[in-house]
Formats: sequence, C-alpha cells, structure tokens
Amino acid sequence: MQGTPRLTFSRRRRLINGGIILLSAFLAGGIGVAVSQASQARTTAAETAAVYKPAVTYTAPPAPTEVAFLGDSFTVGTGSSTRADRWTTSLSMDNHWMELNYGYGGTNYATAGTLKGGRAYADRLTDIIISQPDIVIVSSAGNNVTDDQTPGIAATFRELQEQIPDARIIATSPYYRADDFPKALIDFGDDVRAGVEAVGGEYLDIGHPLEGHTEAMDEDGVHPNDLGYELIAEAVQEALDSS
Repeated sequence: MQGTPRLTFSRRRRLINGGIILLSAFLAGGIGVAVSQASQARTTAAETAAVYKPAVTYTAPPAPTEVAFLGDSFTVGTGSSTRADRWTTSLSMDNHWMELNYGYGGTNYATAGTLKGGRAYADRLTDIIISQPDIVIVSSAGNNVTDDQTPGIAATFRELQEQIPDARIIATSPYYRADDFPKALIDFGDDVRAGVEAVGGEYLDIGHPLEGHTEAMDEDGVHPNDLGYELIAEAVQEALDSS
C-alpha cells in the first residue's frame, strides 16, 4: 500500500524556515505600520500644539518710583519706634515708592547743626544727584531760622533743578511741635515757597499737623512719636493729592 510520502529532513527544514520567514515578514510589516502610525500621530499632535499654543510674552514690571527725602531729624525719624514708623517711610509704603532718606539731625538749608558730620542741605546734595531720583521732597522743622536761610534755600533748589532736571522737586512747609506755630516759621515757609517755585518746583502747604497734639510728641517734647509721624504723613499725602 502506498502511503503518504514522507518528508525528508532537509525538506522539513526548508518548510519550517520558509514559515519563519513569512511570519517574520508579517510581524515586521505590522510593527512597521504601527511605528509609522505612532510617528504620524506625534507629528500631528506637535503641529496642532504649534498652531493652537498661545504666544507667551514677558513684560518687565515697571521700575519703582525713587523718592529722595532731604531734611533734618524729623526726616530721620527721631522719636519713632522704628524706621517703618517715620513719616517718610510711611508715605513711601503707601505710594509704593522706593525711599532714599537723606535726613540729618539739627540741619537746615543753610545750617550744619551741632552733630558731628552735619552739613547744610545745600552742601550735601551729591548723593541725591548721583541717585537721580524721580522725586525729591525737601522738608524742615526750622532749625536756626534766626540765621539767614535764604541763600541756602536758593542754592539747594537751584542745584537740584540743574543736576536732576527731570525730577519732580517738592518742598513742604515747615512743621513744628505741638506748641503754637511761631511767626518765624511762617516767614521761613514763605522763603521756602519762593525758592522752590523759582526753579519750577512745587510747594506743599501741610498746615500744622502737630499743633495742639501733645499726645503725638515723644518724651523729649521736641520730636514726634509714631502717632505724630503718622499725622505728618497724612498731611503730606493730603497736600500731594491736592497738588
């Protein structure tokens, strides 16, 4: 009886190898398609992101307004609990200013005072000029107003205007203690007004914020306490808002 032909070893091997090759080709083709589809999907996603991704722009924050304060011990903040409680700092914080404080006790426009290193306003403008602030606010409690302050007043504002021509130059009327406001300071205020307005600056009449407020004075009876400095800050702010 003739049976089914037996496959020789070599033929079986050829058939097996052929099947492996066909299977490998099939799998390779499937993987290739999958890889191609995945690559195409990534490309499409990237193109979509590029089209729909919102543009990101960066705008630098505006530079802070720099304000230089020139004055005496009231500008230094003598009598306040901390520097943050002096009127210049309180005013700067409320207006988001960068404070540059050039106060020195006992001085005035033409008065160097008695403290070591003290110089009149007109003689200590170098640091302010180097700083080139946006605003300069000059104040005084009227130290030695019996001396002629007029030359120093004129020199101070003239130098500021010439050296910082783009700055807003402001002078406040003189402040005083809780006592009655003396006539000498009224006349002194008139001289300050004339001096600052002569160079195109502004004069702020802040009134007499401490007059009658003994509770706003420090123990020395000369300088304000925290409350007193807050009263001055409020008076200056009100005058600024009205200018």
